[in-house]
Amino acid sequence: MTAGRGSPVLLLAQLAVFWAVPTLHMLRIVAVDRLPDPDLATDAGHLVMGVGMTAMVLGLTSAITSVSVGVFAAVAVVFVVRCARAQRGHHISNAVIALGLSAMALMSAGSQYRPAPVAIAMSAALTICAIAQGRQLTRVGKQRSEQADTDWDRVLVVAPHASELVMTLAMAAMVAAG
Repeated sequence: MTAGRGSPVLLLAQLAVFWAVPTLHMLRIVAVDRLPDPDLATDAGHLVMGVGMTAMVLGLTSAITSVSVGVFAAVAVVFVVRCARAQRGHHISNAVIALGLSAMALMSAGSQYRPAPVAIAMSAALTICAIAQGRQLTRVGKQRSEQADTDWDRVLVVAPHASELVMTLAMAAMVAAG
């Protein structure tokens, strides 16, 4: 999806969601000492996805397609390895990031490299990831929010998880739409 398609309202909504993710994760990286749950690699993975989705919506990835496909695929492999080595409770978040980055690589490659069965399977997997993120947001978000010292710290803990959930659902829709 690029800026040339769809209504201006839809474009602004997409940009708001996709730009919120990297902004919130950049704030988490900068304020890592204020977080009860710091994970710089996870924040960096979400930052890469958010920037990539913003670039796609603006139509900027067509000029750098091969580079963006390679970057997304390489970072996805990093999170697959993290998933395999993760401690209990961190497998899902690493798997979600790996799948999201894989979807980013597929979307960057273009629809000619994305047969319908692959798009449907990826969209279904992203939807399942969104369900897992929603469950994690309600369970872990409350616990970590209570551990945060200030309202600002609570925003840094809960808002990125909520924006990831919305981004994952948007990615599922975009992959399905082709």
